[in-house]
Amino acid sequence: MHDGLATKDHAVHPDLQRWVSKHMGATVTKAGSSHGPMLFQPNVVIDVIRKAAAAVQSD
Repeated sequence: MHDGLATKDHAVHPDLQRWVSKHMGATVTKAGSSHGPMLFQPNVVIDVIRKAAAAVQSD
């Protein structure tokens, strides 16, 4: 499972994001953005979606 880490998020603290990601066993992709990486870092989000889709297709 992939998960994003918005390192400049002020809504959900990055430490909480890291804890949740670790708890669920996610692969983390860091995005140097605030709470809305899909608006500020769309290329990072697209890359994560493509990697997740490729992983599901290869299973």
